[in-house]
Formats: sequence, structure tokens, C-alpha cells
Amino acid sequence: MGLLRKERRRFERRSVIEIKIDGIFYFKDGNQELITARIINISEEGLHFVLKKDENKEAVAGKHLILKEIKGAEPLQSITDLELEIKWIVVPPSFDHFGIGCEFINASEKVRAQLRQFVHSK
Repeated sequence: MGLLRKERRRFERRSVIEIKIDGIFYFKDGNQELITARIINISEEGLHFVLKKDENKEAVAGKHLILKEIKGAEPLQSITDLELEIKWIVVPPSFDHFGIGCEFINASEKVRAQLRQFVHSK
């Protein structure tokens, strides 16, 4: 029998794979080229998205991104220009995509409330 991994997240997250939500991002200190990526899950603390391996130009843990906009989830479309820090990257060898986990930086209480409401509206 395997060991249960302790959940480290402080806030509930919502899987949004079935909704098909895209985030439009750019690297804060980069050339600001827009990147469109599929968001996999989201919480008031952060989000997880995937990119094709050949689309990774600058992603490394610690770098900052700007979430320019969210497409595909009407309640979240008013969230714009939100800063994120890349916390982790997973590159499964047998997949053509890799995952990036990010934490929101200085999100306002209004944005956090919108995210919280969206997560709990499942």
C-alpha cells in the first residue's frame, strides 16, 4: 500500500480541463512575445498550465510571467495583467507537453475573491 502524500496547498483548486480555458501570458523581463497555453487547474493562489515542449523559450522556476488575459471562462475574463512566479516545471519524457505551476504575486482581494468564487462554483 502506497503512502499518502500530504496536500501542501492552502486553497482549494479546480480542474478546468473539461472547460478548455486558455491563458495568454508573456515573460515579465522578456521580449513580451505572447504565449497561449491551456490552463489545467486554478485556485486563488495560482494556476497550472501546459505548453508544447517546442514552445518553451524562457520558462524556468523563479521567473515571472504576466497573465495578460484568460479566455474560455467568462467569470474570469475580467482578470488581466496579473503577475505570476513559476514555482515548478514538470517535463514528462514521453509527452510532447510539459506542465508549469505558478503562484500569483500580489493579487488583489477582488481578484482572489473572483478566483475563489469560480473554484467553488463547480
